[in-house]
This record gives sequence, C-alpha cells and structure tokens, in this order.
Amino acid sequence: MESAKTPLKVLMGNIEPVLGEIVSELVGQVVGVGRHVQLVVEGDADAVRARASREHFDLFVVVLNNVLHQGESAGERVVSLDKSLWLVAELRAQTAAPIVVLSGGWRNSLEHEVEQAGADIFFRLPFEPEKLVELLALRLGETD
Repeated sequence: MESAKTPLKVLMGNIEPVLGEIVSELVGQVVGVGRHVQLVVEGDADAVRARASREHFDLFVVVLNNVLHQGESAGERVVSLDKSLWLVAELRAQTAAPIVVLSGGWRNSLEHEVEQAGADIFFRLPFEPEKLVELLALRLGETD
C-alpha cells in the first residue's frame, strides 16, 4: 500500500463535472482521510491518451458516453461508445492499474464489451455509490 502522504492519482475521461465530483468523493471514501485524491479530468479521448502515456495514475475512470472523440470531419468531436471502448482497451494495454467504466449508454452486449476491453469494474448509470466504494476498496487494496 502507498504511503499516506502519496496522493492517489486518478485519471477520468468525462465531460460531466458533477460526475467527476461524485467519483472523487467516492474514491476519497475508499482511501480515507490520510490520503489525498488527485483527480485529473479530461473530456477528450486524445487528452486522456496523452496524459496516460506520460504520467503515472493509480486508477482510471472512463465514462463511455461522456468522452469526446474525433468525428468524420476535421475538428468534429463526437461521443461514441465504440471509440470509448477502444480507449479502455488502449489504457489496459498500457497499465495494470484498475479501470472503472461507467456508462449511460445502453445496448445488450455492453457489459460483455466492457469486460473484453479490459475494464475491472463496470456500472451503468445511475449506479449504487456504496457498491462502487466496496469494489474500489477491493481493487485498490484499501480494505481493513
């Protein structure tokens, strides 16, 4: 387990500020008062990739339907579940850190696709905060 003084660095792919605040609060509950959570939020998939390649993060959170990707035309940014799943797979190829995926998008195969992409935890939005805290504690080794 990390030193109590070392912040837990979290990279979140998300364009919804309120959801970022909620996730930061829940991760803070997991690590407790002795450890600070440093949340970095990027709404653009290219920015997530760049940060992940040059910085160490202890946890990744990707909100599939809240990450912007390159569209068909130059300068166009779009939301795409498929491109966000590819982003999760790219992150998994780079790191062994836990990856949490949240999604407000719906399709029957989504849970299986998220698992295949390499995510450790998946919740459809809205989610039960207590369950996320419980699963994060197990993945981050922050249990009593």
